[in-house]
Amino acid sequence: MPDIKKIFILDDEEEILELLARILGNQYSVFTKSNTEGIEQDLMEFKPDVIMIDHFMGDTTSKEILTQALGSFANVPVILHSAHEDIEKLSFETKVAGFIRKPSGIREIREKVAEILER
Repeated sequence: MPDIKKIFILDDEEEILELLARILGNQYSVFTKSNTEGIEQDLMEFKPDVIMIDHFMGDTTSKEILTQALGSFANVPVILHSAHEDIEKLSFETKVAGFIRKPSGIREIREKVAEILER
């Protein structure tokens, strides 16, 4: 039986977390989180293969989270999932593995996650 890949999703909108868990949960093990509290511990316990993160997390941005909380997980590919108007530039600046612009379709989400996992 092949290993089931793990996706850690960080977004401050509960509805989006629920949708992403439904979209990806049939194929992957999914852990969702709506805030950054205790994120390092959650990541260490879950050991994700991919991290999907929204750019705006309340008063915190993905840049801050990626440099502070995810420092020890630098080898885990990150997908930026955001409605940020300049998401392409932002993804380049933060050196993430890829990005998905919100709003996004089911197929687009599944294809991007599969693409990143295949690298």
